[in-house]
Amino acid sequence: MKKCQVADMEKRSFEEDLSTIKLKKLLYISSKRKPTRSWTSLREKIERNMQKYKEEILKCESEISQLRFQSER
Repeated sequence: MKKCQVADMEKRSFEEDLSTIKLKKLLYISSKRKPTRSWTSLREKIERNMQKYKEEILKCESEISQLRFQSER
């Protein structure tokens, strides 16, 4: 059961990181003081991180499901 809790905590951590990235993106967009090149670079980084976190969240959810199934048996 502890593995489920750890995986659940990791999932929450990734979701918090994703929320932080989205907030930073919104703040950056609203400021519009940075050059276009910086915005493009930041946008690409945000997209890469969002994809990475989505993949990690899916892995964690899969692991949580497997662990719950094993613990129920």
